Amino acid sequence: SGPCASPKAFSMAKQKIDDEDFQVSCPVCNVEMIFSGDEEVGEEVFCPYCNSPFILVKREDETFDIEEDF
Repeated sequence: SGPCASPKAFSMAKQKIDDEDFQVSCPVCNVEMIFSGDEEVGEEVFCPYCNSPFILVKREDETFDIEEDF
């Protein structure tokens, strides 16, 4: 077995969205944005229709969402 990661290093690691076909409506143009699950929390993503920038976030209730990144 390899060395264990420190608790701080683990908490700082990027977390992939583990919800396949995660969907959310763009708050700017209301088009459905569909994510494949390869995206990571904190990653900048863009609406495929209006090209508005967003950041992927994980809510306290363990669900994923986007926030505007203007």
